Amino acid sequence: MDWAPAARRGRRRGRRRLGWLRRAGVGVLVVVLAAATAVAWLFSTIELPSEPVQPQASVLLYADGVTQLARVGIVDRSAVSLERVPEHVRYAVLAAEDRAFYSHAGVSAKGVLRALWANVSGGGAQGASTITQQYVRNAYLTLDQTVRRKVKEMVLAVKVERRDSKDTILERYLNTVYFGRGAYGIEAASRAYFGVGVERLTVAQGVVLAAVIKDPTELDPGYDPDGARSRWRWIIRAMVGGGWLDGDAAAALAYPAVAARAVEVSGPVGHIVDRVEHELKAWGVTAQVLRTAGLRITTTIDLATQRAVVDAARTGRDSLRRDPDAAVVAVEPRSGAVRGYYAGEGGRGFFDNALAARPPGRLFQPVVLAEALSRGIALGSRWNGRSPQYFADRDGVALHNWHDRQCGACRLDEALRLGTDTVLYAVAERVGPGRVAQRAHRSGVSSSYGDRPSLVDAPNEPRPGRTRADVALGRYPVSVADLASVYATFAAAGRYVARHFVAGTRAADGSSLRRPARPGRAAMPAAVAADVSSALATLMPDIAPTPYRMSDRFDAGLAGQRSALGRRNLPMQAVWSASVAIGDTGGVASAWCARYVPELAVVGWLGHDPPRALAGRARTPAAAATAVCGRVLADALAGRPVSALPPPAYVGRTDVGNVVEVGGAPPTGSPGPTPAVTTTPSPPPAAPPTEAPPLPPPTEAPPAGLETPGPTVPPDEPPVTAPPDTP
Repeated sequence: MDWAPAARRGRRRGRRRLGWLRRAGVGVLVVVLAAATAVAWLFSTIELPSEPVQPQASVLLYADGVTQLARVGIVDRSAVSLERVPEHVRYAVLAAEDRAFYSHAGVSAKGVLRALWANVSGGGAQGASTITQQYVRNAYLTLDQTVRRKVKEMVLAVKVERRDSKDTILERYLNTVYFGRGAYGIEAASRAYFGVGVERLTVAQGVVLAAVIKDPTELDPGYDPDGARSRWRWIIRAMVGGGWLDGDAAAALAYPAVAARAVEVSGPVGHIVDRVEHELKAWGVTAQVLRTAGLRITTTIDLATQRAVVDAARTGRDSLRRDPDAAVVAVEPRSGAVRGYYAGEGGRGFFDNALAARPPGRLFQPVVLAEALSRGIALGSRWNGRSPQYFADRDGVALHNWHDRQCGACRLDEALRLGTDTVLYAVAERVGPGRVAQRAHRSGVSSSYGDRPSLVDAPNEPRPGRTRADVALGRYPVSVADLASVYATFAAAGRYVARHFVAGTRAADGSSLRRPARPGRAAMPAAVAADVSSALATLMPDIAPTPYRMSDRFDAGLAGQRSALGRRNLPMQAVWSASVAIGDTGGVASAWCARYVPELAVVGWLGHDPPRALAGRARTPAAAATAVCGRVLADALAGRPVSALPPPAYVGRTDVGNVVEVGGAPPTGSPGPTPAVTTTPSPPPAAPPTEAPPLPPPTEAPPAGLETPGPTVPPDEPPVTAPPDTP
């Protein structure tokens, strides 16, 4: 056999492989030389400043960009030498922030790769990783979150390492890092958290201070005890693993007592500062930067609206006995800007009543209405509103209307206004409770509160992780702030824009910080939002008769607003309120209100945490809550042009209810006389259910995974074009 051809082919493949390797080697060499040249150029052009930037307090401004809302960052700063800092405190900081501090040259290779990957993959520029980089960032650099700043940070870190000893860098770091509570440096932090000088800190206390460096707000033991303790335990394990703490000594440590927090910004404004800080954190502005960089932050808070919100909340609280809590949020519908915010009197860092999730009762029912309209069920459709009734989702428990009110052939809009829960429950079952929850999420309700998913049964409830038709009763907890976004979505013709507090931010040198875009999305067709508004709208009692008869408990609330609302000739507004009962006791645990025009949406709450009965003085809790929203809208919009709500679009069909009409249906979507009807009392769950008429096609494309028919247009009304949802 002739092996020569095979040998020649093998040699050719070898030469090709060798050529490829040579070219690859040349390419790598070129890249390395280019990188080395770039690094040399950076080192020659980036100068190390002789003095660190001095810390400056930041100023928060009202939306006018002139009036001061708050000032944050007036810090307690006391520098100490490294010798005064106990070794166990230094080791705690190293274990928490940079275990390889004494072995690297200022830059962590892992940190560099992580930052490069985050920027390439779209995760944004990453923060400093080593203690030297953190010191450089705090002492010398601007706030821009870019790759260029990150590169400059690394170059300066290496230069600082070449200029100063490790102990000098650690000393400067400990004297400049922010520990929260207005404490700038380890000595100030020792006094703020424990009331002692740094020399007297124990191991356990030193670990507490090391733990808060990562997030001085969220990891403050007074703010989140569980999170602070978890971080504390993690650092102790790291100290043991690094040989800085004996295992037996670590096991004997107990979490130390921590001093109560002083209020940095007191009163209702303090909660606004919290929200601004939380929002800026998403921009890459840390708590330390906020308090030391001399920022000028223009908020979305309107001075007149904020005064109206605070005054109304305090008046509402004063009108009830037992000193209830309150929350009021006012949102500009078209932009999502928060114009007024009241979450309590505690101040910054205290419990935020506007973010706490609570059952909103009937205040959630307009969301059920919106989903029904989107599914082609008209306001004029007729439903069995008798009480009590049995439903499959209630496992044999009868559902009663308020005072067992009967409404045999209730129009859907009438059932909403009269509080006929049996109708809204049946509608939620018909359209699907999960779809109602989806509609709420798309309109502004958070997907979770803490670690618990929203709008689903809890683990100890009948359908864990699923939404039942009880969603129509408002039994699933929702926050005041989220409901303000939902009602703002109704007011904005169905378009949702994320709620926000920051309009713009400028650094001390006048440069503007880049902010994330806030695109809106269509949460529902404009025609659906118009019909929801028409169902909720009413004229003020002093101006004209109300177009709809409200239930007695809500009539009293509207009448109680005359003094507040009569001074302002507002156009038709959407008004809604609800009282949440305490079990079957007949007591009222909380009272809610909502009111909006196209320029402003307001949601308010009065109640207690934990829940207990509300008691009125001169008015009922429902009347007190309704007056809160009315006063905010009247005072906030005084002297300003106010638009009218859109006319109803009469979306959907009227022949899709669960009653059999004898006298014939009125024209689709239009009001008309109540025909004679025959209703069938709801059977107990053991009986077979009566088949309901099929649903007409919905008026919009539902979320992915659901059927997608086209819009439904009443035959006797002009065509309604429902805009499709946008991502």
